[in-house]
Amino acid sequence: MKRLFVALDLPNDVLTQLQGIAGGIPGAKWISPDRIHLTLSFIGEVSHTMLEEINFELSQIRANVFSIQLEGVDIFANRKQAHTLWARVSKSSELMSLQARIEAGLVRTKLKPTRRKYVPHVTLARLRSTSHCALEAFLIRNSSLHTPMISVRSFVLYSSHLSRSGSFHQIEAEYSLY
Repeated sequence: MKRLFVALDLPNDVLTQLQGIAGGIPGAKWISPDRIHLTLSFIGEVSHTMLEEINFELSQIRANVFSIQLEGVDIFANRKQAHTLWARVSKSSELMSLQARIEAGLVRTKLKPTRRKYVPHVTLARLRSTSHCALEAFLIRNSSLHTPMISVRSFVLYSSHLSRSGSFHQIEAEYSLY
């Protein structure tokens, strides 16, 4: 069994910029730069046979190269508290179209469609018992975050392996855009 997700990688200059804003929030567990990505679809655990079917469907997707940009920061929260800090992705019909094509391909493999509305974002930190004041100050301080334009030339199928020291991601396949 493999635990899979589909994502866009970010260039080193963007990763460096994101790493530069990390810190200053007690209780935040920052995502290491080698694990930062923009998730297009979380698949979960699948068999080797299903992995082959997924790879085939993803290899059939055709889309043009396009660009995106990260703009500002935000949080996901439940009723009690914030749990995830993330960077917003600028509006992009091309990104939304690519994500929809990926979801449609995954559904053709008999995977269940995602129920949640897709919100493109880049997770920066997981939050636990975080000071509201520190979090609010971080959001204000980084509200004007703007990365350079990011050229999206491919998307990647990753497997995620959990270990005591955290998870690590391995490329299963990469799919070029045109």
